[in-house]
Amino acid sequence: MTPSTLTWAMCRNLSKTIVRRKNTLPIIRRGQIKNAPAPLSNQFDVEISIPSDLMGRDLVTFDNYRTQDIYSLLWIAVDLKQAESLVKKCEGKSICVISDNPIRKISLSSAITKLGAATTFINPAEISHETMEMDLEILGKTVGSSCDVVVFDSKNFDHTNLEKFATGCTVPVICTESSLLCPIYCLGELLTLFEHYDYLRRLVISFLGDSSDQLLNTYALLYPKVGMHLHYFVEGNMDFNIWNKGIELAAQYNTEFKQFDNFFDLVYRSHTLSLSRNSLNMHEVTIKDTKEMNLNWTFLHKDLYKQNNLLPKDLLRSNQFLVWKNIQNMQWIFMATIIAITQKYSPAISRPNFEGSL
Repeated sequence: MTPSTLTWAMCRNLSKTIVRRKNTLPIIRRGQIKNAPAPLSNQFDVEISIPSDLMGRDLVTFDNYRTQDIYSLLWIAVDLKQAESLVKKCEGKSICVISDNPIRKISLSSAITKLGAATTFINPAEISHETMEMDLEILGKTVGSSCDVVVFDSKNFDHTNLEKFATGCTVPVICTESSLLCPIYCLGELLTLFEHYDYLRRLVISFLGDSSDQLLNTYALLYPKVGMHLHYFVEGNMDFNIWNKGIELAAQYNTEFKQFDNFFDLVYRSHTLSLSRNSLNMHEVTIKDTKEMNLNWTFLHKDLYKQNNLLPKDLLRSNQFLVWKNIQNMQWIFMATIIAITQKYSPAISRPNFEGSL
């Protein structure tokens, strides 16, 4: 069978049917713009000399994030990594982390400590209990009144409820992972891939795993905005709304969004193979499977600590295995996001060339 491919003609026809949002007045909160609607554009914002002003913005989805905004977060993260010492740039701030992931808690706690901020951890099960008895927007306002930033990190927390919570919250809300998306994790992957390839645009990422996986959903909404191509081989059908947005974005930014029906067609000439939960039930990946990939191939895995015993040792030890670097970069992008939404920050370095040669 041939892969079901979105042709350019289909993209052009679909792009004509995209329903554009009506321009709405930005929500003014504490003197800042929170989630102001982003203009739709077919052009990548490449000529920027200062980062976007993201103060007061949520990072719950990428709906209101332009290419320039995503590059700005990556730029700040690169700047922080290159600094000789990390000054405690958020000293005096209070960050509430709602998480049920013990491994992620360690990473988030370490990052917040480096920033000099105070941390309060809450189990999302407690929040879920409160949602039965309290309006979510009121709950968001209540939690936000006691801190400067709220971070959600639970794949079991309903994303729709998270958006309602963020609407009522009076401080910025960051989603590390929810039932639908994992924005911070995927931004960390972008930073890791940029460090390896020195560019992002035109990279081909192949995803193997669940059709409902947060990784795939986030890839579909994020990758087109930085010019990356997404190929996927999954069990089941994607969430229709995410799939439809993915098609619209691929048409808007002239990128590929292709589904394949077998592993070997999926990885052919791709740069990166990304695995998540249940992926190894579909295909037991070995180092030999990469021979049809790009010569400079790389490998990522979101839930490695749950499946590392199923992967061959030669793959785990290869230079193309970027999982450990990505765990570190997720901390840097998390710190960059905290800084960007709480203060105006001017990087010491010039903006990196994320696009590569055009």
